[in-house]
Amino acid sequence: MNDWYEQWSKAGANPNFRVENPQEYIQYFNWVNHWFKEYFFNKVSDFIFGILFLTLILLVMFRSQEKNLLRFYKGEKFIYIIIIILLFEWFYNHPALRYGGYQLICLLLFLPISNILSNRNHRKNIFLKTNVLLLISFIVFFGRNINRLINENNQYNFNPFINPVYRITSNHFLVHNRLEEIVSNNFFCDSNDKRCDNGIHIDVKEKYGYKIFFRKIK
Repeated sequence: MNDWYEQWSKAGANPNFRVENPQEYIQYFNWVNHWFKEYFFNKVSDFIFGILFLTLILLVMFRSQEKNLLRFYKGEKFIYIIIIILLFEWFYNHPALRYGGYQLICLLLFLPISNILSNRNHRKNIFLKTNVLLLISFIVFFGRNINRLINENNQYNFNPFINPVYRITSNHFLVHNRLEEIVSNNFFCDSNDKRCDNGIHIDVKEKYGYKIFFRKIK
């Protein structure tokens, strides 16, 4: 499962595509070129440009005539170092935005911008500017989500107002059924039952009320 999620996050798999050699693909930086082509452009790049556009709006709206330099407070440099280390770990092991990328990229960009804005003297129309910014945020948020719901309704022909039931088939329980099969087979093998399948190379043991699955040592 770990290899599969790593393969998926490195753009080595999607509903219509699989790389030929997943184990080799996810090793080291073999996946980088394909990841940049299939995932960075345009998902990560669009997200970064969106964040940069947002920071530009903030800097313009809360601009000040005073010259403000980026001043680091005690311990702040250490926080940046930790964020950069976590960002490298994210990129090397699971470079999908939903696996921590959103938060790390935002922190790396928002912290210095927040530092700059906090050192500015905001005297004029601060209340009006804040309300306008909040209003724009709500309009964009609701507008994008309403548009997404309309597009998905047209694409999948599914209207949650008419049929709110989520359709579940046997395919949704493949992993659960596989685990149950392993547990049953382990019981058969321990009981010397003829239904024991020695071809299953995954074993299970129970400890502290939890079932632990592991590969058998050949």
